[in-house]
Amino acid sequence: MNKDQRATLVEYVGNLSDGDLYFLTGRLTDRLQGDLDEALEFMSKVRSIDALLYATESATELYALADQIRDLGQKECKRRGPSNRN
Repeated sequence: MNKDQRATLVEYVGNLSDGDLYFLTGRLTDRLQGDLDEALEFMSKVRSIDALLYATESATELYALADQIRDLGQKECKRRGPSNRN
């Protein structure tokens, strides 16, 4: 992932509402039945993120991208703190 792509992800995660952040991070962390589908569907609504998801060339790359978004989401959740959880 290049710097521009990472910046896009950081901006995306940072701009999520608290509820959306915890929803997305939870889905990407737990990955119970249907969680990944829900997370991908949720992220694909944003054109820049949809383009990043579309550009992956394999399932391995897609999972790696989801893991990177999960990691950024977990960091952002810690930064915001549990008191902001909706």
